[in-house]
Amino acid sequence: MRNVLEVAKYIIAYCGQRGYSISNLKLQKILYFVQAEFLVATGMPCFREEIEAWDFGPVVPEVYRQYKIFGSANIPTFIIGASCIIQI
Repeated sequence: MRNVLEVAKYIIAYCGQRGYSISNLKLQKILYFVQAEFLVATGMPCFREEIEAWDFGPVVPEVYRQYKIFGSANIPTFIIGASCIIQI
């Protein structure tokens, strides 16, 4: 299993490389779908951290806290270095 913050960094870097914007809200939803796909495809979770049901959708609290400084704005992809790319 992977660390959820590393998975989040990968998603942010992926979006940045392709010119997509990503907010904390979008990131949380993508993490939910990543976890669901891993469970379906492999029978195992991608990351061990819990996903909680919040008012605006699924949230991994550790990731939310890491990126809440950006509020509802997009997360700047330049803060994520190319070294964070991991094989998934």
